[in-house]
Amino acid sequence: MFSLILCIAMFLALTTTANGSRCLKCLNLNGVTCEGESVSCKGESQCVVISEYTYVDGKIYQSIAKGCAEKIPCGTTGYLNNSKLLLRDNFKCCSGDNCNTYNYDMPPDNGNPNGKVCPDCLKVNSLEECISDQTLVCKHEEDKCYTYVGIVRVPDGGEIPYSEKGCLSPSLCEFGFDLLVGFQDVSNSGIHCT
Repeated sequence: MFSLILCIAMFLALTTTANGSRCLKCLNLNGVTCEGESVSCKGESQCVVISEYTYVDGKIYQSIAKGCAEKIPCGTTGYLNNSKLLLRDNFKCCSGDNCNTYNYDMPPDNGNPNGKVCPDCLKVNSLEECISDQTLVCKHEEDKCYTYVGIVRVPDGGEIPYSEKGCLSPSLCEFGFDLLVGFQDVSNSGIHCT
């Protein structure tokens, strides 16, 4: 648990320096609110609130982080899903000192199928690549198929081996686990997009 908090703290710390605007900075791995301390951001940074919703293996996690919006796809929602897992990250940015006072904000999941079809599988507690004999019709902006095999640290602190395939949006394909708040890649496997 300490490693996860240290990793996220380092991510948020890397986005702060003595010049530029000021933003509230905080993290709640398993909740929808957090109170931030005011930090200085580098350059012409905006402030950000990242809201994360994850449904996996029968559990729902909601996480939130606030900080400086360096290299963040502001104004977008990233999607990763297969038939047994759904992960959404909403990136809400604002301008002005300490403007990121709002809390958890997740748009409803009412996306229509977009025609893209990807392999679909999830294997929990395994580092063997799951074999897919099913497909999934992607929704929203999910225009990539992904494969992940590795160990994930979930918001409640547990580390779980996962093997999965499904649909992914461009922002999560580009940034992978670097943008995720509650779920963290422990084994440096990363998400492979096709």
